Parts: sequence; structure tokens; C-alpha cells
Amino acid sequence: MQVIRTQAGDTLPDLMWRYLGRDDDETEALLYQLNPALYRLPRVLPAGVVLQMQAPVIQRVSKQVGVWS
Repeated sequence: MQVIRTQAGDTLPDLMWRYLGRDDDETEALLYQLNPALYRLPRVLPAGVVLQMQAPVIQRVSKQVGVWS
């Protein structure tokens, strides 16, 4: 988990892409869970907001396929 401080003009999608390399609904939902104060902030974040950033854990499931399947 990373702790970051916003700069003036940052948006959540920009921060997700910059620090986590992804910008999707699952990641955004996790960041709102980690940082409930985000609900009260404007879309363009002010400078100095401290946020916890964490990418969701992805579980890969592989299915083994036989020759005659």
C-alpha cells in the first residue's frame, strides 16, 4: 500500500493511472473504501489530500483442458 499526497488539479483517475497503472471500476471502488473522505471532495482534488493507494488483488483461475475436451 502506498500513501500519497495530491497536488492541485489531480483527479482520482489520473492518480490511479500514475501510481497503480490502471483506471477501472474495481480499483476506484477499492480506493473509495480505503479513503471514505473522497466522497466529500470535488472531482478535481485540492493539493495536500493524503490518500492510501492500493491495487486490487487479481486472482487468476486457469482451466486445464484435455485433448478430447
